[in-house]
Amino acid sequence: LRADHLGCYGYQRDTSPSIDAFAKKNIVFENAVVQSPWTLPSHVSIMTSLYPISHGVYRDSPMLAEGNVTLAELLQEAGYQTAAFTDGGWMGKEFGLQQGFDLFDDQGGGFAKIIPKVKGWLKKNGSKPFFLFIHSYDIHSPYNPPLPYNSFFHKFSYTGHLVPSNNNLLLANRNKLVISDADLQHFIALYDGGIRYTDEKINDFLSYLRDSNLKDQSLIIITSDHGEGFGEHGLYGHGNSLYRELLHVPLHIRYPPLIQAGNVINQPVSLADLAETISQSSGLSTNPEFPGSNLLEQPISNKTLLAEIFHRPQYPTSHPISKGAITSFTTQKWQAIFASESEELYAFNDKYDQIDFGSTEEGLQTLSEFKDKLKQVKLNSTASSQ
Repeated sequence: LRADHLGCYGYQRDTSPSIDAFAKKNIVFENAVVQSPWTLPSHVSIMTSLYPISHGVYRDSPMLAEGNVTLAELLQEAGYQTAAFTDGGWMGKEFGLQQGFDLFDDQGGGFAKIIPKVKGWLKKNGSKPFFLFIHSYDIHSPYNPPLPYNSFFHKFSYTGHLVPSNNNLLLANRNKLVISDADLQHFIALYDGGIRYTDEKINDFLSYLRDSNLKDQSLIIITSDHGEGFGEHGLYGHGNSLYRELLHVPLHIRYPPLIQAGNVINQPVSLADLAETISQSSGLSTNPEFPGSNLLEQPISNKTLLAEIFHRPQYPTSHPISKGAITSFTTQKWQAIFASESEELYAFNDKYDQIDFGSTEEGLQTLSEFKDKLKQVKLNSTASSQ
């Protein structure tokens, strides 16, 4: 879910009335970024507070090592009931994310099947301290929301023949399928329909928490593991670049005992900080296993945020990811992107990475400083793995 397709982040379509209402009463992080632009490594970073270069989970090595400490393990040891309900796929237990969960249900079925099971679990366990993780692909490609949401935002007549599918997105990224403007608007309308459908399911769950007297006692976080591209920079879907449309995700936190309603944080923050935020908010002492920061402490520490994606040779040679790994650094002023044969620098307030400052005098100096950071990151990762 890319942040800029929600009303609370300025989107014009009414995709998210329930999330928008939730945001008004809680903390909204305007500039939250993920650590990887696809599902598995991004979630591992959330659960371990580690960047991909440290946890080492990627497509060719899709398994979280047991030696890594997860948030669920920490809370389980502290006496919390722990449960995860996921939509399967890359969120299946075979990839190691089940570590620390008393129950890890990856049978999927979208929120239509997941939310009823979550309610059943809460009826049995909601009176005790609990950590609950809920995940769904309802918004995810191939953009196939149920009726009537598949036509909710079609205020135009689409006469094309393309059916949204992961294969079509892959073909488009490989330059083997031309996506017309009408096709693109059709895909975006379906994507937005999936957001509206998911928004209503989230509202149903939040209403259940309220009616069960759990809402005001719980730390509630709504976020996403990656954004989505719709032709920006010539790319579709996700997992293929580190541009802003793939890294910028919504992040809303509700916790009445500690949070003042309506607080908006503009500073860039990392989802790798969520484990430490949850841990400290749960009364646990700072965990040395979690290098992240507590996002509820003010002022939030100002640091350089890292994102990575590893080599994907199946892409055409025109795409940088086909030639090697890509690394991104984000600060309050800049986003730098390093690929094997290119370096790009964008102003952080350029939300769509349109103007590359890399060839300017200031840009060249800034890229040089970021390259020094990249060398240090690689050295630290090598040292920690030995």
